[in-house]
Amino acid sequence: MTIMTVENMKRFFIIPVVVFTAIMLDSCASAPVIKKSRTGNTEVQIATESGKPVYKLVYTYDGDKIVKGEYWEAQKKDDKEAAKRTNILSGNAFGKKIEAMLTGEKVIDSSEVVLDAIKDGFVLKSVKMVKYNSRGLPIEEVQRSYKKIPVLGFFNIKVDKKYKYNESGQLIQILERNLNVDTILLQGLAIGNITLFERDGSGRPTRVLKTLGTVPPTLELTTYSYYGNSNNIRETVYEKAGIDLKKLAIVSTSKLTFSYNNNVPWEGKAKYNFDLLDSKSAVAEFLIYNLVENKNELDMRGFMKKSKLEQAMLIKNVIVYYKNEDGGPKWRIGELPDVPEPFMVYKNITWW
Repeated sequence: MTIMTVENMKRFFIIPVVVFTAIMLDSCASAPVIKKSRTGNTEVQIATESGKPVYKLVYTYDGDKIVKGEYWEAQKKDDKEAAKRTNILSGNAFGKKIEAMLTGEKVIDSSEVVLDAIKDGFVLKSVKMVKYNSRGLPIEEVQRSYKKIPVLGFFNIKVDKKYKYNESGQLIQILERNLNVDTILLQGLAIGNITLFERDGSGRPTRVLKTLGTVPPTLELTTYSYYGNSNNIRETVYEKAGIDLKKLAIVSTSKLTFSYNNNVPWEGKAKYNFDLLDSKSAVAEFLIYNLVENKNELDMRGFMKKSKLEQAMLIKNVIVYYKNEDGGPKWRIGELPDVPEPFMVYKNITWW
């Protein structure tokens, strides 16, 4: 039997708080210096740190709209990662099952995008191409890029999306086509998916239903509730799907219930601020429930009323979820009902 001394309790509390603080400081680290230049319809942004190039963004415009974006990383003399750009999922049984499905459906990438091109000391890592309707809303989006996930490895993302809107210009449908094994394993979960947005009389989203084109089809559902008649979110409940490697199938894996402070509209970037130690945090509390094991995975309800020791234990377990915010709130709300922003750069959230 181990006795928890006062000194051990202090250490138990300090370690997760120090780690959490380090992550917060990392997310708030000073951004690189950006130098912009434009010739005709092409804009180039070069980012440097300590005078050395880090990355380059190349945007192609049609009028005031970006129709193509390229992300180039500064070339490394000894890029060992490029030589082994693989992940631990694509070679397993489920990955092979997906590969067989793609072959059977004869899925072809017609984008003609070739990543890893080298030019002027930079390597092409990500490309997006977008088409707009007469109202300036994006209707087609093509993405080809690499994503690196800790532990899992590299994923080569190939996804095409089509967006539809109602007469008020609000998003009502997303058609998604995933063209390779990596994309399906990491974010698509099926070759073809369709997302429908249901809204009330004032245009607020009430239900977002994503149907994954699995066999049989799998559903992801997000429900929104509000503070009275306002646009401010009171709660979102997201039923998320994932891979069951034992059954080699896509199943409902978790239910994420998030409660929001009474000043966070459903539309816009205010909902991106997820920091329970920040008085301006969008999220007030949340519960993550494991649908596979039928138990609470992480219960952050009443966080501020808990003891310091309880808070420290919870912070230790929630760190991974804070890192998910680098990609925006999609992981906790599902598909977002906002007008898509294919080239959004907001704090740590970047389109590439």
